[in-house]
This record gives sequence, structure tokens and C-alpha cells, in this order.
Amino acid sequence: MVYPYIAAPTSTIDFDCSSGKEIIIEERNQDEVHLQTGPDENNVLRTIRVTSPHSNALNPAFDITPAKFITGIITEKGIISPNKLDSLL
Repeated sequence: MVYPYIAAPTSTIDFDCSSGKEIIIEERNQDEVHLQTGPDENNVLRTIRVTSPHSNALNPAFDITPAKFITGIITEKGIISPNKLDSLL
């Protein structure tokens, strides 16, 4: 099986965090899922709801991929193996 590479600047890596379970994932506005904007037949931009009325949406700003599923992390300092992040310190 081929695992992905993750692109992340080193400034986003929390070296004090021992596990992804400690990371708080920001919830973005539900409207980013519910609403879409585009031109109508007269080329006027309109925003419409594309989900069922009264439905809720989960819109996390990012997800957490377990290190065992990552081939490498592409940083401005090069490609680092997830188990060698300490080499960046």
C-alpha cells in the first residue's frame, strides 16, 4: 500500500504534542458546506443552499492523519519521516 505525503510548514508542527488526540480541530462555519455561490442564467452571482433545509454540517478545518499512514512530511527544511520529526528541533 502506498501512503501519502503531507505538506506542512514546520511552524505548524507542535513538538510538545505527544499525540494527535491532543490536537483541537477548529470547526469552520457550516455555511461553507450548505451554501454555494455561482452565476445564474443572467451571469448574476447568486448564493443558494445545496443541502436539505434544517440539516447540520460538520466542517472541520483539517483532519489528523495517523503517522503510521504517512510516508513523509514535506517541509521547507526537506522531506521528513514522521518518526524523525525530532531531527527538526
